[in-house]
Amino acid sequence: MKRERSLEKASEVAEEEFSKVKFWREVFAALTGMHGVYVLSHFAFDNCAGGVCSLFLFLCFGFAQVDRRFGSYILTALFSFSFAIVLSTSLATPLRGFEALSSNLLLRRVCVTQLLLLLLAAPVSVAVALKIRNFHNFLREPGVLLPLPSSETCKTHKVHSSQQVLDLHNLQKAQGPPKGRNFSYEIPLGRPPSAAV
Repeated sequence: MKRERSLEKASEVAEEEFSKVKFWREVFAALTGMHGVYVLSHFAFDNCAGGVCSLFLFLCFGFAQVDRRFGSYILTALFSFSFAIVLSTSLATPLRGFEALSSNLLLRRVCVTQLLLLLLAAPVSVAVALKIRNFHNFLREPGVLLPLPSSETCKTHKVHSSQQVLDLHNLQKAQGPPKGRNFSYEIPLGRPPSAAV
């Protein structure tokens, strides 16, 4: 009865952890789709450097969604935060390759919204990574995926083992020692067969 309750509790906790992972992955997927719009915006305003960087980051977002591992989301968060620093610097001072930001007011507004999106995507990516790691750590706990053996199972296993040793001992007594050997072949009771010499 206790074992069934523990299994039910483990399944409830597993469902709760998985729902958290699924929720944050859906939020990250929405941010990924929104970031694809900025890729087209940079190329539409002839900002090739921003378009290439945005495209690379968009591919990183997609790879993290497909890979679904802790390291992929952490790396994506680092890339997102790094590109946010580049955008904020280019908005403040003219950078080579990002000269269009200083001359085009509409592109500057687009980049401000993209900067906010990147600053939001970085912690969301970290949150997804942490939820995935917590879920995997929970699944690795003993008794979650593979149930622990109960005390009754251990007792029956010990009874069967002692009965096998006793049967082997009786069989050796009935057959007698083997011919041509000068040592005892009898296995003492209470010792496993592998310990006999």
